[in-house]
Amino acid sequence: MQQLLVIDTSLKPDAALNRLTQTFASQCPYQQIQLATHLVFLAPTDDDEDEFMGICEAVRDTDILAIGIPEQVDQSAMRILVTRMLSLKTDNPFSYKQLVLLTPTKDVDEKLFDVWSQVACHLNMDLVEVIDDVRSAKRAGHHLFQTVATTPVRFVFHYHRHK
Repeated sequence: MQQLLVIDTSLKPDAALNRLTQTFASQCPYQQIQLATHLVFLAPTDDDEDEFMGICEAVRDTDILAIGIPEQVDQSAMRILVTRMLSLKTDNPFSYKQLVLLTPTKDVDEKLFDVWSQVACHLNMDLVEVIDDVRSAKRAGHHLFQTVATTPVRFVFHYHRHK
């Protein structure tokens, strides 16, 4: 079974984002990290208090990484997460992961999509879904967590590329 990790970048609880997460992950047990409750510095440090490397260890044990981004991106810790992900020099735990973006807005900002596309390319990840409503969350959950041994046609490229 696929392992799912959800990193919620909201600075405060976001009901719409939680609903998307629960709908998307309803067919799979998942671990959730609320980034706002973890001490992650903007710049990499050797400080013992920084918890980013602990988050990286959780990522290492997963197949699918879902990033929860609230509707108002400026109300999130997304910038810190992206900066720290891109600052990794060696031992990349994000490599070969499937990346899913969860954002409860109908108008997914093109800049947001561009940023995460670049992150995925830089870290050798596959950006496979952008979920913006309950319908797309159900569809994505069905495709990614199905128990049937067949692979949906639109994901075949990603699987072949990394095997």
